[in-house]
Amino acid sequence: MSLNRTCVDEPKKVVSVMKLASPGDTSASLAGANSVRWLLIAGGAWAALCFYMMTAHLTDGHTKDFGVQWMAGRIVADGQGRRLYDPDYQEGVLRKQHDQPVVDKMQIKVIGGWLSYPPVQAILYTPLGILSPSAAQWWIVQLSLGAVIVTALALSRSINGAVPASVAILTLLLQPAFFSNIALGQNAAVTLAIIVVGWCLLVHGKDVSAGLVWGLLAFKPTWGLAICWVPLVTKHPKAYWGLMTSGLFLVMLSIVVCGGDAWGNWLEIARKIETGYSLDPTWVWMRRDLVGLGQHIFGQFSPLVSWGVSGMVALVTAVTLRKSSASVSGGLGGSLLFSAIVLTCPKFIYYDVLMATPAFLLAFSEWKTHTRTAGIVLMILAIGFFGAFAFDFGAWPLCWPLETASTLGLWLWSIALILMRAPVGQGPEARKEPA
Repeated sequence: MSLNRTCVDEPKKVVSVMKLASPGDTSASLAGANSVRWLLIAGGAWAALCFYMMTAHLTDGHTKDFGVQWMAGRIVADGQGRRLYDPDYQEGVLRKQHDQPVVDKMQIKVIGGWLSYPPVQAILYTPLGILSPSAAQWWIVQLSLGAVIVTALALSRSINGAVPASVAILTLLLQPAFFSNIALGQNAAVTLAIIVVGWCLLVHGKDVSAGLVWGLLAFKPTWGLAICWVPLVTKHPKAYWGLMTSGLFLVMLSIVVCGGDAWGNWLEIARKIETGYSLDPTWVWMRRDLVGLGQHIFGQFSPLVSWGVSGMVALVTAVTLRKSSASVSGGLGGSLLFSAIVLTCPKFIYYDVLMATPAFLLAFSEWKTHTRTAGIVLMILAIGFFGAFAFDFGAWPLCWPLETASTLGLWLWSIALILMRAPVGQGPEARKEPA
């Protein structure tokens, strides 16, 4: 009996071993290929992060963009917040750090001064104002890299890992606009992190917290305007409580520190900036907002048309999301929402096109569900968005706004796919199967 059991059991063991080693079983090789692929992506993301961290010391704080932002922080740090918009005092602060030619280059001629940001920006930049310009810009680089990581993690969590964080990090760091942000000392990465983290909280039902985060956009009001319609469209009105709380807190703090006249002075500067954006040829060519695209095609038109176009984008987005089964926490719905946020921003220039990157990542997250035609169109739009700088890198800021056209195309593409999958009038309620 013992021999018989051995004879029966042993072949089973042999068969089991042979099955695991079968040449026809490709699961092991596929798992290995996937592991190598994700290892390469993670390695690429880490290499890109290291590149920016190790070259951050090359920034000197002398750029026109960061220099005036640092100046605002220094004025508040010195306890002179009430002189924030005094051109003579601004020039004096800058001349302590830079030669006169550099100071003259930093001036924004259309406003007759140096600072175009609202008082809240000066409050938030106060810690950087304590440092020297070069040290402060070094920290801006580190803060931007941290913001990219936070953005990637929040984006991945928002759609349950459909966009891996490593892919998002690598994509954001390879976006030419991010390189421009680092070189100029701009804050688009931080702005994007605020928008994406707020969206992540919103889709997880933490409406008030989402609003509290979005209220930080008081330091960059154009993007605050671009986000203010989102809670209404997505049926999360409680977010407005948080948005008003943090936004008003920052405004009141700035009034205490900079005086009640500061906001009046800034509004006058904003009016001059509006004129400059519309008439100055250089600024017109640097624009990447939807109205700027229209100016390139149709020439000058009334500001009322600008606001009408933004309102139309928000309205069409709202109708599409409400009348279809698309969810803003999904790939297509999220792509539609993020591209609409970018298109409704009244004014931004080339380095802020970084904001549209999540829209493309979300569109690609549902790649396997797209038809061949939809996939080809998406690839063409992505090439236009990420490869616009390749046509002439040196003159890229002044090139035709291909990134804006690609973002507009992505918005229309998202609408088309959403409506084809769930025609208007057949929303979630109408599509429920009978019990």
